Amino acid sequence: MGKHLHGLLEKDDSYALRGVCMIMIIVHHTYLSAIDMPACQTDSWLSCLDIGWSWGYDGTGVFLFLSGFGMFFSLLRNRPVSKAYVRAKAAKMFIPYLWLWIISIAVYLLFDIRQMMPRLFTSFLSLDIPPDNEAWFYKVIIGLYALSMIVFTTFKSPRACVAAVTAVCVAYYCTADFIFGADPWWFITVLNFPFGMIVAANYERLKAVRPIFIILPCAVLFALLQYFHPNPTLSSLLFTVIAINIIRYVNINNRLLRYIGTNSILFYFLEEPAINYLSRFADFNFYTYSIAAIAVTLLLVFLCLKAENALQRT
Repeated sequence: MGKHLHGLLEKDDSYALRGVCMIMIIVHHTYLSAIDMPACQTDSWLSCLDIGWSWGYDGTGVFLFLSGFGMFFSLLRNRPVSKAYVRAKAAKMFIPYLWLWIISIAVYLLFDIRQMMPRLFTSFLSLDIPPDNEAWFYKVIIGLYALSMIVFTTFKSPRACVAAVTAVCVAYYCTADFIFGADPWWFITVLNFPFGMIVAANYERLKAVRPIFIILPCAVLFALLQYFHPNPTLSSLLFTVIAINIIRYVNINNRLLRYIGTNSILFYFLEEPAINYLSRFADFNFYTYSIAAIAVTLLLVFLCLKAENALQRT
C-alpha cells in the first residue's frame, strides 16, 4: 500500500465523508429554494453540475452506504442486541428530531405565526419535518436500523444477516417503484444501505485492492450513464464507490467535516429552519444563500449540543 494511501474507510475519514455529503445535501436543498425565488440570482451553469438533482441523491446514497457499513460492525460488536443498545440508537435518532421541533416552533413564533396550527401536532406524530415536509429519509433510516437489529438478532451468520437485509431492501425497492409508484426519493438510494453492509462483510479482501483500479472503471461507467441513460440508483451506487476510494488518496479529514459528519442527523434536521427562515437575509444570491445556510445550520447544531450537554450535567 502506498506511503500516503489511507486505509479503506478509516473512522475519521468516514465521518469527514459524512460531513461532505451533508454539505452537498444542504447546498442541494438551498438550490431548490433559490430557483423558486425570482429575486435570488442563480447562474445557468449551475444546472450543469446537476445540483438540483444528483447532488441530493448522490450525497444521500453515500450517507446510507456509510450507515449500513457502520451498522454492520456495530451490531456484530453488540450481539446480542440489548435493550440498552436499542434505547441508545433510538435516542440518537429521536433527540435531533425534538430539537428540530423546538427550534421550528421558536422560529414560527418569531417570524411566521401563521404556521402555529393544529396540523403541526399531527406532523410531529407522523415523524415529519414541519410544517409540510415529508421526512422520507428519517423514516427510511429508522426502518433500516430496526430491520438490521431484528435480522442480526434472528440470524447468527453475518453473511446470512447481510443477505436478509439486502433481500428486504430489494423487495422494498421493487414494491415502492413498480407496485406503488412512490415518489423516487423514497427508494432510489435505499440499496446503498445493504451495499455498505456487503462491503463491511468483505472488508478484509476489499481493503487490499488498489483504489485506482476501482475508481477509473466506475468513473467511466458513471460518466457514460449520466450522458446516455441517467439512472439515479446506479449513479448513486457508482458515485459512492468512487467517493469512498478517492478519499484514500485525498485527505479530507479535518475537524469541521468530522464535526458535521458526527452530528449529521442533527444537521439534516436543522437545515430546514436555516434554509427557509434564518438564512433568508442572504437569499439575493445563490452563493451567499448557500454559505449562510451552512453557517446558520452549523450555529444551530452547536447551540443545541451545548444545551444538551448543559441539561445532562444538571
